[in-house]
Amino acid sequence: SREEQPYSAYENYGVFFIGDWALARSSGDRWHTSVGYLFAQGNDAADLTAFTLDKPSVHFYDRHAHLVWGRLAMTLPSNGIEGAFILSYQNSFEGADTLRTALPSLTRRSDERDETTGHTAGAQADFTAHLIPERLDLHYGVLYAHDWVIARRYTRTDPVPGFERSGIPILSDDASSDRITGYVRSTYELLPPSGIHRISATAGYRFDAFTFRTPGRENIPSVRITEPGHGVEAGFAYIWRENLGAALVYNHGTRAATLREAASYGMRNGVFLVPNNDLDPETSDTLSLSLSGKTKQLAASLSGFATSLTNRIAVTPALWNGLSTKDGYPVAAYQNGERALMWGISSEERLSLPVGLSIMGGATYLWGEEEREDTISFIDTIPPLLWRIAVRWESEKDSEYRGFAEVALRGSTDARSAKRATVGDPVFRTSEEGPWQTLTVRGGFLFDNYIQVILSIENLFDRQYRPVLSSIDGPGIQAVLSLDAEF
Repeated sequence: SREEQPYSAYENYGVFFIGDWALARSSGDRWHTSVGYLFAQGNDAADLTAFTLDKPSVHFYDRHAHLVWGRLAMTLPSNGIEGAFILSYQNSFEGADTLRTALPSLTRRSDERDETTGHTAGAQADFTAHLIPERLDLHYGVLYAHDWVIARRYTRTDPVPGFERSGIPILSDDASSDRITGYVRSTYELLPPSGIHRISATAGYRFDAFTFRTPGRENIPSVRITEPGHGVEAGFAYIWRENLGAALVYNHGTRAATLREAASYGMRNGVFLVPNNDLDPETSDTLSLSLSGKTKQLAASLSGFATSLTNRIAVTPALWNGLSTKDGYPVAAYQNGERALMWGISSEERLSLPVGLSIMGGATYLWGEEEREDTISFIDTIPPLLWRIAVRWESEKDSEYRGFAEVALRGSTDARSAKRATVGDPVFRTSEEGPWQTLTVRGGFLFDNYIQVILSIENLFDRQYRPVLSSIDGPGIQAVLSLDAEF
């Protein structure tokens, strides 16, 4: 990272593998097995949200995750059934180091360390029955997932170097949760699929049973929440010659609080989170409309939604043992609010030009407001306008090697100031306020449809910006080399 901003850079990298095996029988039945592994890691992400000159505090985050899954799929045309069985396991780790010392003498010598390891094991069965060929399909299945947490907190010991286990971790050690979901969804073609007009109707229902428990800790009661949930979906879709399409969908559902929302205890994003054992499920009603169209040269889509929320779960100021601050930081908790309304609109476009050129773009705009003590307030965690545009060239030659190049610009109207601290001046500067834009240049080639190599130079002009809803600055100029291969 650069000398004048020693804590604005971090590392991210990952790798994944997928293997597939297929078996087809003479009867037409087909069995398909796949296994996969994904690893991702990010190091040295610095969060300056809680830093003040009176009480300096910087948090560094190291995270990594492992995900392993296996999938057995089957297609049985003789019985009109398709299905899949999926087993998965995920291991995730987060290490958070806390430094309490003033800049510019700040060195990477942590005072405290929180380590949280999460394990998730799941099983899913998913089926589709073709009750009336090409007219009526029934999709149904069940999912079960079990999570458990290993949490540790360490404090540096002086004068002896090193850490010893002490204090209260952000999540309870041995906390766990269970979730079981059953769902059914049907699709019926109102018109014969062979015509130029197609109209389909969909309807579905989902049932959830969710429970989690966290053991009690020092002066912190245990948290136990068991909540049923459900979801309903209904909608219509229209397609004309694969060129025009429209869909109208209504969804109603409930969402129970997560383990982190109900049981966190510790610093996060500049506030001291405390547990809440009285969270009610969040209820939502959503109406969405989407339109799409395409010609030989142009493809475009436009979609919008409006969502009404009841008992919205969000971080708000709270009291802990009758106090509004803890260790000098404001106390907050995930709590149920009153009613809230959110709506949004997004668009995607692609224009194909001669000699392999194309122009792509899109934008997303969201808005939200909620009731707070008989007043209507803007939801400040809603992202602002996000937009992107790109010019791409792809080789039109039909050969083993096909190259491409792309220049992409993305930006936001986000006007928040990002906290800055330099070696020479520890006082926060806000010269980077206002909208931001980043430029990316990438290129690569595809070999024989199986190997793809891409080199990207991202944030080419090294802009300082903060991604939406993040407490960590976005990366500066960086080079990314990726290789995708199928064997």
